[in-house]
Amino acid sequence: MDDGFTITTADHPLPSLALLRDRRPAPAFPAALLGPVWARRVDEAAEAKNSPPDYVAAGLLAGAAACVGNARWAAPWPGWSEPPFLWIGCVGNPSSGKTPGMGATFGDVLPELEKELSADFPEALRAWETKNAEAGAVKKRWESEVTRAVKGDMAPPQMPEGATPPPRPVRPRLVTSEPTIEAVALLLQGCQRGLVLHRDELAAFVGSFDKYSNGAGGDRAAWLESWNGRFKAIDRAGRPEPIIVPHFGLGIVGTIQPDRLEDLTGGPDDGLAVRFLWTFPEPRPFARPKRQHDAEAWQRDLARLLRLPMVTPEGGEPRPWHMRFTDTAAGLVEEAARDWAGREANAAGLMLGALGKARGHMIRLALVVELLRWCAERPGEEAPGEVGEEAALAAAGLMDGYFLPMAERAFGGGALSEDERHGRTLLRHILSTGAEVVNERTIRETPGLRGLSSADTVRAAAVVLRRDDVLLPQPHDAKPGRPRAEHRVNPRLSEVSPTWQAQRQRGARG
Repeated sequence: MDDGFTITTADHPLPSLALLRDRRPAPAFPAALLGPVWARRVDEAAEAKNSPPDYVAAGLLAGAAACVGNARWAAPWPGWSEPPFLWIGCVGNPSSGKTPGMGATFGDVLPELEKELSADFPEALRAWETKNAEAGAVKKRWESEVTRAVKGDMAPPQMPEGATPPPRPVRPRLVTSEPTIEAVALLLQGCQRGLVLHRDELAAFVGSFDKYSNGAGGDRAAWLESWNGRFKAIDRAGRPEPIIVPHFGLGIVGTIQPDRLEDLTGGPDDGLAVRFLWTFPEPRPFARPKRQHDAEAWQRDLARLLRLPMVTPEGGEPRPWHMRFTDTAAGLVEEAARDWAGREANAAGLMLGALGKARGHMIRLALVVELLRWCAERPGEEAPGEVGEEAALAAAGLMDGYFLPMAERAFGGGALSEDERHGRTLLRHILSTGAEVVNERTIRETPGLRGLSSADTVRAAAVVLRRDDVLLPQPHDAKPGRPRAEHRVNPRLSEVSPTWQAQRQRGARG
């Protein structure tokens, strides 16, 4: 019995060293939530590419979202809508299979779909060249008339409408790798359905944000805005007119090595890292594949998503059709959103932002899953008019069971609160010294313990370690006066940390 005087080790709980774990274990990707057809196809492609299914699924989700584009937006209820575009970061070492896995969509399928989209482009370009030449001739004739009028001391004629050529057509695209906001905006002017930006190295891409805006941070802010898909007017020096994009939104998908994650997750949290859905699986053992990737089936079904039309009002610009959720599906969104909001009280750092973005991610995923299942499982049927219960459940499961845990894994220390980071510093000190008692004043006076220089931070760190059962209350000595701010180290720490045990024994011998 632990009565404050008699210490029985067996009565103490086993302490947790979770604070020292830089990365939480990787959850398995729940492919079944994509429906039976896509679950089988993801598994086949993963085997064929010698890649974890996570990377294959990441490419599929991002590519499908780009195919849907601005034809459909998710709207669980009036007043709230989200574009389908997804930002997905694939984390892994060079040999982890990131590029081959995503290549199941971005290498084998989307380039073929782009060829189909641009089949009529040469004819459209020739027609434009004709109109352009005609406009040039009209303008030249008008200029001659202006010259004659000026010489004759007469009022010059107005420039005729035919002297201005129509905008040059833009080749239809699904995928771009353009690194600048201006280049993407120009593409989006002609590709109103939207795009997905595919980058091999996300860290280099993010590092280029200020390269083209003289370090002013304008490009970074514009990229953050592109997640929302709203109206955007971009002014640039040297351009007399702004670049007007009615729906400035696109998906982003790319790869990054674990040691470069700090480039995205370090520093002030401006919302960039939490806009990404992260996938960071364990490597797949290399083996000769027995199954093949059926790229033709993927292409056939994703092409159905490309044929979903935008709404084109008479005399107006094309716009998205807002796809409502059934009452049951909307209820699931509401329930999940309340749950994630409740978790925010115990979250900190980047995980707090990830929970805040979770409901938006959920409805985007629900829309994509609904349409993915339709295009593969229901050939010949018209596109669904609503997002249903199954898709909403799948999206909630993807967020709760996979993408939020993966965010925690990717963020590592960035998922810890400030008190937890200080607790980790104190825990490392305990393990390295073999300390059996922690005195808060002594900790404050110990050099090299970053952040542990004030009474408040040391006390908060001790509270964290009390929570994890690393520290225990110090027995009361029944003496008058203010009690000492001391804590016992749980003797069962030796069962989970040989380092602490060895340092403890070394100190006893010394």
